[in-house]
Parts: sequence; C-alpha cells; structure tokens
Amino acid sequence: MGLNKSTWVFIQIAPALVIFLLAQYLGSLKKIELFYTYLYLFSWAPYLWVLDRFLLFRKGQSYFWGGLKKAKLKQILWFFAASTSFWLVFEVINFRLKNWFYIGLPNNIWIRWPGYALSYATVLPGILFLSEIIETYLPKSNPTPELLYSEMVGERWSLVAGMGMFLLFIAWPKVFFPLVWGSLFFILEPAVQFFGGHSLLQDWRAGRWEKTVSLLLAGLICGIFWEACNFGAGAKWQYNIPLAGFLKVFEMPLLGFIGFPVFALELFVMYQFSLKIWERMNPKFKMGTALGVLVFWAAAFWGIDQITVFIWRR
Repeated sequence: MGLNKSTWVFIQIAPALVIFLLAQYLGSLKKIELFYTYLYLFSWAPYLWVLDRFLLFRKGQSYFWGGLKKAKLKQILWFFAASTSFWLVFEVINFRLKNWFYIGLPNNIWIRWPGYALSYATVLPGILFLSEIIETYLPKSNPTPELLYSEMVGERWSLVAGMGMFLLFIAWPKVFFPLVWGSLFFILEPAVQFFGGHSLLQDWRAGRWEKTVSLLLAGLICGIFWEACNFGAGAKWQYNIPLAGFLKVFEMPLLGFIGFPVFALELFVMYQFSLKIWERMNPKFKMGTALGVLVFWAAAFWGIDQITVFIWRR
C-alpha cells in the first residue's frame, strides 16, 4: 500500500523542519556558533525547501526538483542571482536613506560577502514561492477577456508617478522614505507590459486580483518571518526610521510592516521586467550582463561595508 500524497509531502519537509527548529534552539537560545551568527541562513534554507515541496504538492511544479539537470540548474542560479541583484538595488538606495544598518557581521570578507549574496538570494524565492502557494487557495476571478492584456495600461502616468516618488525620497529621505516601497513598481510596469510580462496594472483593469492578493499576503508573511529570524541572530539588521520608530515588533517598528506587502508587488514587477529582458539577450550579451552584475555586487558589498555595517563581530 503506497503512501498518500499528504504523507509523502510531510516526509519530504520533516528534515527541513527539524533543521529549522534545531537552528532556533542552538542559535537564538543557546547562541552557539555557527548557528548564532548565521541564524538567518539556517532559517531560510529549510523554509524555502518547505515552500518548494508545497508548490509541488499544490501545483505539481518545483523550482528545486531536478536541480542537477543543466537547464534546471541554470534556472535556479538565475533565480537566486536575480534575487541578490534586486535586493542590492535597495541596499544602494539605503546608502541615501539610512533606514537600516547591520551589526555583528564577521570581519572576514571571504565569509561576509558570500554571506551577503546567499542571504539576499532568499528574498525573491521566499515571496514568489509563497505567493504561488497562496494563489492556489484563492477563488478564481472572472476577468473581462477583452480588457486582459489587450493594451498598455497607465504607461504615462505610471512612469511619471514612479519617477516623482523616486525623486522625492532621494531629495528628502527623512520625510518621503516610504515611497521607496512602490516607486520602482510604477517605473517598471510600463516596460513589463511592453515586453509582454505579467502586468499587475493590466490584471487590475481586467478585474483579476489573485496574483495581487497572493503577493500582498506573501509579502506580509515573509516580512514577519524575516523579522522573527533576524531577532535572535548574532549577525542582524536594525532600523533607524524617522517619525515611525515606535512600537517595535522584533526589530521592526510596527508601521514598518506596511512596507512588506508593497515591496512584494515591487519585487514581482522587477522579476517580470528582468526575466523578459534576459530572454531577449543573445549569449554574448548575457555573458557581458552577468559580468556587469558581478561588478555591481562587488561595489554594493563594498558600500554596505563602508556605510551600512555599524558593528563588526569580534
């Protein structure tokens, strides 16, 4: 008698749950190295595995299954590289905003920089995996066929609004810092539509809300999980948010959690834009782009070391 589907899923996720709980005990409670300093990674690696197993259960698809195949491995590496690159955009923006800073990071650059890359690589899959799972539980809407992806939506006002938001928080960061979570959404949405990606503005026009709702919920849930994993870690981030730095939950001021759902929408648009651009590149241009991205990573990592890290681990 074979195992049913639910039992098989539990068998696959059980080791990840054990690793997660063990990491919380050894790292957050006992402060035993390496679990204490790298608690974030010991938390998010099993979390992503659990999400991927649920995706396989709910949709019959997996980002990790078959990872040794060349095509699948390329897809995984691109996904993680895109995640690191996207988050580094916000790290660079934070050089101006100074809304968060890092403490307790290791002095060794050969440990610290790979740690940056691996930690930031969890951002995109964390939100998108969970969003896809949530979407399977939402009731399906009935979009208006003639309005769905039929024409560009908001290509003018969206770009103007996004650029206006971006310039405001760059010029007056202490007042308009919340606009960072949304500006890139409006800037990139017209390009996503032009290149044939999944546009949320077109979804809204047609009355299709599943993707938006699932992203908003995934952003909030991942935000809570991020902050919970960060709270007990030795290498962690803390916040310096003007006007709203009160009523903290973990390290995050309560009002700051509003930004996570909006960030999920922004991240999705960045993903759609980058995916469509990448698909249109020839192999030589892809190689040049990859090298440029690595240079950007190195420059951003150096900037984080100089500007965002406040306390090094002794």
